Amino acid sequence: MPDLATHVLAVTPFLRRAARCPALVLLGAVLPDLAGRLGVLLPNADIFFWMDTALHTPVSMALIIYILALLFPAERRTEVLVCAGAGAAFHFALDLLQKTATAGNLWLFPASLASFQVPLIWGDESFFALPALVLINVLIYARPLAALLKKRR
Repeated sequence: MPDLATHVLAVTPFLRRAARCPALVLLGAVLPDLAGRLGVLLPNADIFFWMDTALHTPVSMALIIYILALLFPAERRTEVLVCAGAGAAFHFALDLLQKTATAGNLWLFPASLASFQVPLIWGDESFFALPALVLINVLIYARPLAALLKKRR
């Protein structure tokens, strides 16, 4: 769970650039972890381990986002692809910095099972980044929020 919160709080300061579709960027930022954790539902089924591994890759995430975009009207599909894709790209950029005890992220799956990482932090240590990320978000959004509240009075 801290990893999911870290992905959300890390991408939130950049949402001002994505003023048209912040919800899609946030969805893209958490979608790899949500899609890649189906094995939690049935932990004793070996097939879910491989499915989880395959779904938490850039290629499969691009495919999932493309299928998701097809659920939207034709005029919004490009926006969905770009915004959710940007969120997923941000997610994978953060995952690139994680140490893992397993194979890690399979960046070129299914073409290759090789993994590349810049191992700076363990995944469960992302909990320690949460206070700093909350503070950054408060500093960025406090002034606009105060102005909005002042305007409503």
